[in-house]
Amino acid sequence: MSSTPSLDKGVRRRAQFSPELRELVKEAIQTEEAVLGKEKTRTSRLLNVLETIVWLAVAVSVFFYFEVRHTILFDERIDNFYFRLGIAQLLVFALIGAYLVVYRSWIRGEDDWEQASPYLIPVGSACLIGGFLFSTIGLWPIWSYLTPLIVFILMMGTCMPFTVL
Repeated sequence: MSSTPSLDKGVRRRAQFSPELRELVKEAIQTEEAVLGKEKTRTSRLLNVLETIVWLAVAVSVFFYFEVRHTILFDERIDNFYFRLGIAQLLVFALIGAYLVVYRSWIRGEDDWEQASPYLIPVGSACLIGGFLFSTIGLWPIWSYLTPLIVFILMMGTCMPFTVL
């Protein structure tokens, strides 16, 4: 399927903005950020704290209602291979997060993690997803269709407090 070169150039020309319009948009964005910067920061910080409190409350409620501690320690229906594999991947995710936040941000003062360690964020994401999936498979014999929801709530309740730091 080939298109004519003149049509492509015309479409590209129409999609480009004039330099005056670009400058006007940049000035408007800078003005808005200057006016709303402190208010946005305070509001977003407050919303983040409130969201964290809600996730913690829900996670604690689920933890006690479904007797997760007792289930993990004593229930023989758990598929131990998948559950331990999921826990190991979640521990790797936690170690990567601690390395990036504590060592890279707090100790060395670096904010750009992707430039300093470009492979850690994808590896950490893969470990989080794998940990969720394997933990769900390992606990499936106990809670069946509720297992993904329970594991998700517990993971969010565990991860959200670190966003407040």
